[in-house]
Amino acid sequence: MFLERVAALISSHGITRNKLLHDLDLDKNSFFNWEKRGTIPSGEVLAKIADYFGVSVDYLLGQEEESERAIAFLPERLEEAMNGMDCEELYQKFHYKPKIISDYLEGKRKPLNATLFQMATDLCVNPEWLYGFDAPKYKKPTPEDGGGLSEKDVQLIAWFRSLPPEKQKAILISQDAPKDLTE
Repeated sequence: MFLERVAALISSHGITRNKLLHDLDLDKNSFFNWEKRGTIPSGEVLAKIADYFGVSVDYLLGQEEESERAIAFLPERLEEAMNGMDCEELYQKFHYKPKIISDYLEGKRKPLNATLFQMATDLCVNPEWLYGFDAPKYKKPTPEDGGGLSEKDVQLIAWFRSLPPEKQKAILISQDAPKDLTE
């Protein structure tokens, strides 16, 4: 079951076995060992693979189905987080490929955890909320990530970042922002 689940995840995420092994810093013979010798990775490696794909170790081992939460909530919440931006605008601002974002919005694919966290950061929303958990939409800032921002500050930043670059520049100029912000 483990190999079938990993193969399906690799395929659904559009990556290769080699990319998975490289990204997780695993031995290049790992798949050979798993397939030909019938071994299952250590708990540590299972956890790395599960985290990489955003599934549980139990799912990898065939003991539970993939969480429907992410598939059910991500399209709706991602669209809300995009705050009116279309896929092309998201590409222009953050360099996410429009086809991949479109697939996320249509529920055809689920992002890797690293991608999800980066998107949540770029869109100024809480990753747990984006993935459908009962969490606040805007993550409370900590001292490590800029702390001291109120929820209203975070909402304002998210709104500002959702504007086209030329509109952002116009607002900064109209408010006598420092020149390095308007260049």
